[in-house]
Amino acid sequence: MTVKRALLITAGTAVGLGAALTYTPQSDVQASVVPEPVEPVASSSGAAPAVAPTPPGDTATATGPVVATRYGDVQVQVTVAEGVVTEVTALAFPADDPKSQAISERAVAVLSEEALAAQSADVATVSGATFTSEAWQQSAAAAFAEAGVPATVAAEQP
Repeated sequence: MTVKRALLITAGTAVGLGAALTYTPQSDVQASVVPEPVEPVASSSGAAPAVAPTPPGDTATATGPVVATRYGDVQVQVTVAEGVVTEVTALAFPADDPKSQAISERAVAVLSEEALAAQSADVATVSGATFTSEAWQQSAAAAFAEAGVPATVAAEQP
């Protein structure tokens, strides 16, 4: 019985050591998209307003860039009506495998809800979905800016 136990321990140690030596961690690939700068619109007083809202009765839709992550692409679209964000939609998010899809669906729902409530792309990262959250924030920030609702000012709107 002692010999069998010794063989099992030795075999287990060899397998564990082999697995540890062959392990190669994935590199952390950070998404990097720099949104194009948005020119401020001059008001009648000559000063640039903080926000250039859509004209009354108009609805505008702005789409952020596709931001690549190691799990898949993320892209956000923002709809603005009369200067108020009315909808934040993820056009693309990681869904290559069931686990990524489940994580991304939950994260995108939380991020979109928070952005709509805050009227800003400056929302907290969803725990467990860091890559998707950061890519979502980058794409959303560009979409907000394109729609004339900068993230730093959007939270001040009524």
